[in-house]
Amino acid sequence: TSTLDGTAVDGYYKERWFVSSGFEANLGGSGWTASGLFAYRNELSRTGTDSDHSDAFVFFNTRFGAPPNPAVVEPAFANTTTSRAEDFSAEMRLASPEENPIRGMAGVYLYDFTLRNREIDFSNAPTGVPYGGPGSYEETIRNTSLFGRLEFDAGETITVGLEGRYLIEEKDRTEFSATGSTRYRGGQVKDFVPRVTVDWQPSPDTLVYAIYTEGNE
Repeated sequence: TSTLDGTAVDGYYKERWFVSSGFEANLGGSGWTASGLFAYRNELSRTGTDSDHSDAFVFFNTRFGAPPNPAVVEPAFANTTTSRAEDFSAEMRLASPEENPIRGMAGVYLYDFTLRNREIDFSNAPTGVPYGGPGSYEETIRNTSLFGRLEFDAGETITVGLEGRYLIEEKDRTEFSATGSTRYRGGQVKDFVPRVTVDWQPSPDTLVYAIYTEGNE
């Protein structure tokens, strides 16, 4: 052991770019509306912590050899990483006029997420090891969903709504080492999520409702 700075970078740094945009259009004055919402995020994070909260510079597993070079390799209890996260989402909807006795809406949703994480030591601070090299990994999430809603008036005071969302989601993780890469597939999740609502408004100031819905893991 010795008493040297235990982390190649210290503290927490974040840089984020985010942009979003949306639109809504009445189709030819018919009352049918098309709308969309789009968003993109790009985020750089850098973290350096020393979990023993001291200036001790400790190495383990050095019984049969000299400790690693402290000018290059971080000691035990040090945790310094940098990551770049990007995600993009888009949603499009088509809806019927709200004043119709039977109203409907249908849409599609897309989401794409990528996280690239890299270890940092004294030899490559503050950028970290090259992506694709030992001490780096990548995680991805991709989600596609179709959804819709049908609503109708079952009398002057009762409204019934039927909703559903069908989704497909995939998750992957790839870890890189000196000998190559290992991919861990999280599998593909397919699920349908229903929802039923019943609203009863016996007077302008009173609303009684019931909801049935299911979730997904």
